[in-house]
Amino acid sequence: MPVDERWVTAGDMAEALKKAKLGRKNRLSSFTRKHKHLNTLIESGSEGKTLEKHYEELSQIFKELEKSHEDLCLLLEEDSPDASDTYLDNPSESLAEIHVKVSKAVATADKESADAYATAERDRQFKGALASFKANLEIFGNPATRLQTLSSEKKISCSDMRLELSKIEAEMSKLAEEKNKLLNLDPAADLTAVNEQFNARIVDAVDSCKKIALEYLKDDVSPRASETGGGSDRRVNFSTTKRETVMLPKFSGDEKTAYLSYPVWKQQWDSHIQEYEPKYRATMLLNHLDAKALEQIIGLETEYDKAMAQLEKY
Repeated sequence: MPVDERWVTAGDMAEALKKAKLGRKNRLSSFTRKHKHLNTLIESGSEGKTLEKHYEELSQIFKELEKSHEDLCLLLEEDSPDASDTYLDNPSESLAEIHVKVSKAVATADKESADAYATAERDRQFKGALASFKANLEIFGNPATRLQTLSSEKKISCSDMRLELSKIEAEMSKLAEEKNKLLNLDPAADLTAVNEQFNARIVDAVDSCKKIALEYLKDDVSPRASETGGGSDRRVNFSTTKRETVMLPKFSGDEKTAYLSYPVWKQQWDSHIQEYEPKYRATMLLNHLDAKALEQIIGLETEYDKAMAQLEKY
């Protein structure tokens, strides 16, 4: 027998067994405390990164518990109750359950964070678009005053007057599109004041411009040759867009009278609007609805047929 050979005594075995049992017990206690703490963090709504960090720590403690159990089993008889394979079942199930909780909590937190960011971004875009729209209303100014001056002083040709009116109408269309974009950015926003401002400062102003232009152009005669026998016929060539807009009836969306007055208005409107080219009818309609009626066709200002169909619901 070699001199340095050492025998493991019964006392040594008992001490090792006691130490292994204590180590496993301590690991299980540590796992239980950490598991409880992580549950508390989940219930208190801690942020995702914190939950993930504590879950990783809990997983590491479980691995240490597994190792402690394996070390103990090496010292025990196979039929010992302490060596049962079911010892780790409860901790394992607890780890799996809390993994699901952590995953759901992190996913919920991520979604809330993304939703909050999207809402903030939408609000930022809406405020920016609203500020731009209001600034453009100011820039639009009062073109009727300028047209009236040019008209009274006879400092503009008929063709230039038509061109000026076209530019003004184009600006109104651009502003109408901006207003629609505001609604699309935040459908729940109260744009009543914006609509009233648009109608008062833009729609009414453009209506005045049209009346000034139509009055200025009423004596404009453009020769159009047509062969009738051996001569030619000179006819007044008025563009249908320059006809006197007074002939089109206005409609009020007042709740007390709208239901009764709509059928009569609709009959008159359908009769007169035929004098206008289809591409101008949406603009004509905007000019002949009051603020209350215009609220019924928000988003349809440039789509004549859909706007008329919406008014049918009165």
